[in-house]
Amino acid sequence: MSARTDRLTAGGQDVLDRWPFWRANAGRFRLLDVWTTTSGAATAPAPAVALVERCGGTGLVGLGRPADLAALLAEVSGRAGPVDPTPARAVVSALLPRGTWDAVDPAARERLGLRPGRPWDWLTCTAAPPRHPDAGRVRDLGTGPAAAARAQEVLDRAYPEREARADDASRTWVGFDDGAGGLAGVLSALPLPGGVHLSAVAVDPAWRRRGVATAMTGEVTRRALVGTGLVHLGTWADNDAARALYLSLGYTVAAELENLHAAPRW
Repeated sequence: MSARTDRLTAGGQDVLDRWPFWRANAGRFRLLDVWTTTSGAATAPAPAVALVERCGGTGLVGLGRPADLAALLAEVSGRAGPVDPTPARAVVSALLPRGTWDAVDPAARERLGLRPGRPWDWLTCTAAPPRHPDAGRVRDLGTGPAAAARAQEVLDRAYPEREARADDASRTWVGFDDGAGGLAGVLSALPLPGGVHLSAVAVDPAWRRRGVATAMTGEVTRRALVGTGLVHLGTWADNDAARALYLSLGYTVAAELENLHAAPRW
C-alpha cells in the first residue's frame, strides 16, 4: 500500500509519544499541529513532523529517519490555504535528526526558509553515577526570580552568550560553593513529565578543569533519578569536553540533531 500523509491536529500526541525524544521533551513544547506518513506495512513508529511553540516562536520538531522526514517535510511545506496552512509561514526554527536537511528537496528548503545552525546531541542517563568527592559543595538555590538572578550572575561570567530567559524563574537552580560565600558554577534542572532536563551548565573561568561541572552534573543526576527514571540534556556536537564529561557520568547519545533557524529576508 502506498504511503499517505495525514494531518493529526487532535490525535497527533499518540503518534509522537512513540518516539523517546518527544516523550522526554514534550513538556518543553506546546503542540500546535502534527503531520505523519502512514502505510499498511509499517514495521516501525511512523515519521512525524510536529508544529510547536518553542523558545518564544513557532518551530518544527521532526521524528524519524532522515529520508522519511525529508519527503514528509517536502509535502508539508507545499501545502497552503486557510484550512491546512503552510507551517513555513510562521516557522522560525526546527529540530531534525541529523542528515534530514540535506535530503530535503531544494524547493522545499526554500519554502521553509530555514538555514542550518550548530548541530547538537541529546544525551540521556538512567543509572546513577558514583558520588563525586565534592558533591557536598553542590548547593540548592531553589526556584523563582531570586534563584534565577543569582544563577545569572554566574552565567554572565561563565556563559555570557546565554541571556536570561523568560522561563528561568520556573527552573530549579543548583550551584557549586566556592568556599568564600560565592558560586563557582551553576546549572538548571527542569522537571518534565518524561524526566528531568538539565541545562545551563556553566563554570566560572577561574574554576574550570577542577571538577566543578562533573560534581554538579553528577550530583543533580543522582538526585533526579531518585524520583524519575530519566535525566537528559543537550550539548553542542562539537563540544568534545562536555561530551566526555557527560559520557563519564553514564550518559549516552540518544539522538543527533540538526538545529535550524529562519534565514534572514532582505
